[in-house]
Amino acid sequence: AFVLLRQKIGASLFDEIAQEKLIPVSGDIISPDISISLADREHLIEHVHIVLHCAAALNHNERLDLALETNTLGTLRMMDLADECKHMEAFVYCSLAYTDPNLPNGHIQERVYPMKVGDPEDLFEEIVNLELQDIPKMTQRVLQQYPNTYTFTKALTEHLIMKRVDINRVEEAQGGKAQWPIAIIRATQVGAAAFEPLPGWVDGVTGANGIFHLMSKGIQVIPSDRSRSKANIIPVDYFVRVALSAASTMSPPGYKFILPYNEILSDQDHDSILLPNVQYFPLIYQLSLPTISWREIYEAIRSYWTPLRSLPTADAYFGRFFKLFQRTTQDRTTELAQRACESLQPFLKPQWILDAPNLDALRQDAEFGLQRFTTMDWHTFTVHAALGLHLLNNAPSGSRRTTADEGWLCALRATPQQQHPIIDRPIESVVFSGLDISKRTERMMNELVSFLENPRRPSKTADQWLVDFDGLLDDWCHDDSQRLVSKMDMRHLGAWFNGTKEEHVRVQVLNDPGVGHCIKQIIKSSNVPQKTVVGEAQKILERMQERTQLHYIWSAGALLHSLFDRLFTNLLVSEHDLERIRAECENKRVVYVPVCKTVMDSLLLWYVCLRHRLPLPAIACDEALAFLGPMSDLLRITGAYFVRRDHSARSPLSTAVTAAYTKVLLNQGAISMMIERARSRTGRLQNVYHDGLLQMVMEEPNMVFVPVHITYEKVPELRCLIDQVLDQRPKSVHAPSTGFLRPSVAVADREAKTNKYGRVFVAFGQAVHAQTCVHEASLSENKRQSDIPVKDEDLVANYVAKRIQREQYEASIVSPVALAAAVLLYGRMTSGTTFQTLQQQMSWLHQELKEKSIRVDWQSDQEDAETILHYSLQLLDTRNLIIEGKRMTDESIVRVVEHTDNVMDLSYMASPLIELFLPEALFAVVYLSQNKRSRKELLDQFTFLVRLFKHEFVYPWNRQEKFNVLLEWFLKRGLLVIDEEGQYAKQECADSERVSLLASFIYPTLDAYWITSCSLSALRDLPYMPRKIVPVLAQWIAAHLITGRRTIYREVLSTEASQNAVDNFLAIGFIEAVHPKTKLSPEAQILLIELGVTTNEDLVTVSTEKRQDDTIDLPDIASLCHEIEKYRLVSDSLSHNAQVFDKCQNQIRSILRAEQSYASKHGMKLVKEEDQMIQLVYSLKAANTVDEGKHSRRISQAYNLKS
Repeated sequence: AFVLLRQKIGASLFDEIAQEKLIPVSGDIISPDISISLADREHLIEHVHIVLHCAAALNHNERLDLALETNTLGTLRMMDLADECKHMEAFVYCSLAYTDPNLPNGHIQERVYPMKVGDPEDLFEEIVNLELQDIPKMTQRVLQQYPNTYTFTKALTEHLIMKRVDINRVEEAQGGKAQWPIAIIRATQVGAAAFEPLPGWVDGVTGANGIFHLMSKGIQVIPSDRSRSKANIIPVDYFVRVALSAASTMSPPGYKFILPYNEILSDQDHDSILLPNVQYFPLIYQLSLPTISWREIYEAIRSYWTPLRSLPTADAYFGRFFKLFQRTTQDRTTELAQRACESLQPFLKPQWILDAPNLDALRQDAEFGLQRFTTMDWHTFTVHAALGLHLLNNAPSGSRRTTADEGWLCALRATPQQQHPIIDRPIESVVFSGLDISKRTERMMNELVSFLENPRRPSKTADQWLVDFDGLLDDWCHDDSQRLVSKMDMRHLGAWFNGTKEEHVRVQVLNDPGVGHCIKQIIKSSNVPQKTVVGEAQKILERMQERTQLHYIWSAGALLHSLFDRLFTNLLVSEHDLERIRAECENKRVVYVPVCKTVMDSLLLWYVCLRHRLPLPAIACDEALAFLGPMSDLLRITGAYFVRRDHSARSPLSTAVTAAYTKVLLNQGAISMMIERARSRTGRLQNVYHDGLLQMVMEEPNMVFVPVHITYEKVPELRCLIDQVLDQRPKSVHAPSTGFLRPSVAVADREAKTNKYGRVFVAFGQAVHAQTCVHEASLSENKRQSDIPVKDEDLVANYVAKRIQREQYEASIVSPVALAAAVLLYGRMTSGTTFQTLQQQMSWLHQELKEKSIRVDWQSDQEDAETILHYSLQLLDTRNLIIEGKRMTDESIVRVVEHTDNVMDLSYMASPLIELFLPEALFAVVYLSQNKRSRKELLDQFTFLVRLFKHEFVYPWNRQEKFNVLLEWFLKRGLLVIDEEGQYAKQECADSERVSLLASFIYPTLDAYWITSCSLSALRDLPYMPRKIVPVLAQWIAAHLITGRRTIYREVLSTEASQNAVDNFLAIGFIEAVHPKTKLSPEAQILLIELGVTTNEDLVTVSTEKRQDDTIDLPDIASLCHEIEKYRLVSDSLSHNAQVFDKCQNQIRSILRAEQSYASKHGMKLVKEEDQMIQLVYSLKAANTVDEGKHSRRISQAYNLKS
């Protein structure tokens, strides 16, 4: 808490306040003079205005004389000191609401109740004068009325305060010293903080915290018959605010007041609480907030601990025979908690109502901020308290709250008020028991998670999955709970709510004008009978048509809830986003467009829509997704329909039927579709893939596109995606065990159940109105704005898609894991980064994102940088990091393990951040490349990099506008200065390190493009080569350059970046694509097919035509290589550039020279150029097929080329 406060107000101001305002004074309240020095006493007398007396002996079973010494005499001594203070304005005494368990049920007034043990003054004198041997007898007398010595001494102290006030009143009436204000604050059970200094802050296991602590260990502390009674817990910050508020509002009472003793006013009006217009003094404030039951508290605590440890259900916890503290004490904290809970037991059964008119008066003043405590969410409070206690008891570094922040909803950790009436309730089966259902769900979750993490692994439980899947659907179709009978809140389900018939859909599709026109064209052109063509149209419709129903929809929702709960800690969506989307989509046709990162994107969106009552979409999927085993089954029951997205492979009839069916679904509710070709293997936005689906719907009236951005902290399919990026085969799943020791079943199950993929955020961008956007696209100034060549028929759709992507970009939410990954990768430039530097750089990036109005999952006012860093490192897998030293300190060095897989993992996680800082990163690269240049040169260089990467990144911003903003930013921060000649000169300053950090975001991609251009040196010896083989060749060259320390970035091994580079070189015009059948002999084509290169895949050759893109004025690919080199992190002379380019060419030539070529081995005689090209393909293919027993994932070892 203090760390965050120091960060918030600044270190210097914090230290100044701490030194000037916080003055520690050594003392002891059990000493007659409180054991303070004469100087300290004089200082207190001169400067103290308010006394808040909270000191007490917390051992509730303390020996009677010692308890009296601390709790009663200590208070009286503090009042003596207050009497001496010259400017005394208020004395606040902290007491108890629960002292006498024998009070009858009903109202407890703001009064001091009589002590049935005897007269308070007589008792006090008697105990003070007791001999040691008489103390047990007196204690026994006290315990007949009070449960312990603590409550007795607290009650006695209140009476003695009253006696003292009465004496002071007489003295004041006789002209003596005036009585200063006194308040007695009575609290029930003080618990964790609700808001300040942090939600869930605790500093011990006293009061309610002790109960929470024992509950978190499964120790029963509440009798079963009290489980549904209300817990009366006071957040500690509420207590503090009341104490401070009372002190600030009190005034001297004078001597005309009534002591608030509990006296019956009359026989007829014995229930009256206060006389009107009469001043009572001292003021008593009774704090009580009975709003949540003990059972609900336990459920909340259990929800926090479930991912970490197994706790019994509430029924099992409260259902067993109650035996107080039956578990043997194992640590001192638990022992203290048990003592605190034992002292509270007598007060759990009575049902009292604490009257609080004095407190109500304070609540009326909004300045005191007391009202929000009466409306706060107690489930969230309890979960925060569980975290606070976990942190108090040495929780792992990086522990964060599992509840949603204010303004957010969590689908997986919903509060009782937010729980869904259908999805969050267990299914009731007419066949299977609850245990059977639990085991079935566990098997299904294991199958789904296993598939997501390794989709290529053959499943041995596929048959069991089908049995379980059928059982699940059958249970939902015959659910006895009757929860699906009421359909009042199901109108967002669209067609599935109305129960549309398949025959009706078929008629609508076949009667669509587009389908009818296509059928006529086919009949006219091919003389095929109409019945045959119509039958083919029906077959196409049957193949793609969704076949779910209402019961299946809810079963899919429940299954997805279990799956996401297994994978993720939280699934969060903004309440503001939901409200806005509901308003924008009201009475509209809706098309959701989520980003495409994983196979779960559409399912996550679908689940959020189902849970939060947004229009539920039918999911448009590629046909390939129909063969993904358990995921395909799950997609089918969500209402997915499968279409052939490849426009070239789709017949005109198939296109017409797809368009007609999509329109039918859109008219009935909503649909969800992707605008990218496939899931992103880099984690970034991709260029638009024009499959025709967008054109099918964008002309529909009254229609809106809803852009959706999904942020993962860690992706379950990451291992598979990295294998694809590196063009590698996964490790064999049949590899024999190399040792005899295996983890136990319990350990394996615990690992499987861990929410190891962190948080997921589903964010909705501003809705794009189709008709407005289509009209804008038709305007002349908006035509041909795309950076990527687009066909004329796709221009309007491309404009609409770019608008959607811009909103996806604006809706981005950044995870702190991305910040940590980016900074760790930057640390490679300096062989590691200290913990302190990591925190500082992450904090700076966070601040820059806030200035961009980009949402970041980091509550800087409640979470410090150290916690966020440790949390991020847990998700990044610390096994892939080297942390120097036995203890983690600010100066500990953290280095990335230079393993290709690990680097690619970090690169993937950092990619969302790179996307958001892309213009800054490009400008930073330009800035670092030279010392001085003109504004035009800066713009030209910035433009060169923007054009160079136009196939690599999506640019939802204007190049010229961004350049102007960035130039101003660099000038403002003193990174650039304008000299006398008007040149912009580089200048070192405090932000120079941050510029290097920004540039590091793009350096790996720059090196990948440089290496790809080097690989194209092969075209000096070969007239052409397969386009497909260029990324593999670039990867081989990259492995050699890494070995030779020509680049420090292992990201250059990515075939994705190389492929994008080839696409861009083709677009710029340095190379061109030709069809193999126009250039190669039949024999060469046959050999390519044998090597896995089909004749439908283009060849690339040096371009002989004049380039249309004249913005990059370079003569050839070698010149482009040299130009890129100028911007790299290590830049040498042009001669060195040429040397690298030539060396790459010589390395490639070494492959081409073989004693016996691949073609000759197969008995084919080819011309030299074809023979060398085939040899190159064979060598690269053979090198990429390595023995699985070796470390094939280390690519630098994999390329052991065969000739």
